Amino acid sequence: MLRREFLRFGAFATLGAVSNLNGAQNLETGAKSQTKNLVREARDSEAASPALNSSARLRILVTGATSGVGFLTAKELAAKGCEVVLHGRSAKSASRARAQIIEELSKPSECSNLSSNLKTVWGDFEDLAQIKSVAAQVGEIGRLDAAIHNAGFWQTGGEMKKSADGLPAIFSVNVLAPYVLTALAPAPRLVYVASSMASGASGADAIEDWAWRKRRFSGTSAYSESKLLVTMLAFAIAARYPQIAANTVNPGWVPTKMGGAFAPDDLAQSHLTQVWLATAAQAAHVSGENFYHMQKERANPDARNSELQARLLALLENLSGVKLDVQI
Repeated sequence: MLRREFLRFGAFATLGAVSNLNGAQNLETGAKSQTKNLVREARDSEAASPALNSSARLRILVTGATSGVGFLTAKELAAKGCEVVLHGRSAKSASRARAQIIEELSKPSECSNLSSNLKTVWGDFEDLAQIKSVAAQVGEIGRLDAAIHNAGFWQTGGEMKKSADGLPAIFSVNVLAPYVLTALAPAPRLVYVASSMASGASGADAIEDWAWRKRRFSGTSAYSESKLLVTMLAFAIAARYPQIAANTVNPGWVPTKMGGAFAPDDLAQSHLTQVWLATAAQAAHVSGENFYHMQKERANPDARNSELQARLLALLENLSGVKLDVQI
């Protein structure tokens, strides 16, 4: 089993590592040129109205925050003065990440309340009971202002790893856990880490055969479908709950321990959109969008299919025993 960050599929395919998977040839190569770049607008607006963009006292959950993009996200939020609820798979890994952030952000003048602002929760998302435990731990800390659902799982090969509940582990971590946490630990801003690998997946196949009983299992295809489903979840929430800002972010294939030294994407940008969506005043009314490096990027159209969304929510409610009825 490998815990991995999220791969930028476009670059991955360009390098030839994956060539003909699930229609990957239809990648959204022109999306960036057709969408609005938000970087300058966000920076100019924040500079003009700093009081409106203060992140102090915002309580934000970051799942999978012990390494990679999740760690960078938690660290950036802590540096901005947020109260960060840092999730790790184990209590030890969460505590270690917390200590590392405190050590790296050691200037008291910049982070005077750092120690008290960093909380930890833990649980393995390959176990439904532990997912629910994480939600309960968050509830004990208090209501969230935002949640960044970053934790993800990837496996290679053709032998499916199963969760403690007998589900595909990829599905449990990447889809079921965000659903359960959204329902049991809600927030007015929700950010789900997705992937451009979702662009080649079929929504109907992903829901109809989510357990991989009808097809030969492929770790890469299962990951792609899981990222489509979590995007579908985000867009379903955006459509049903106008009081919630729910969006997805593709952080890219970046040079982390998993991504490798030659990953072509920009690590320095991998977490910035998540932080902006969770904290900026200008992002409070942005919902139902997919982003890549502060740009809106076209998502797989299946993610916006209302019939597929309804089927997905029914499936997740049935599997988890948790009804999505978000009260903010």
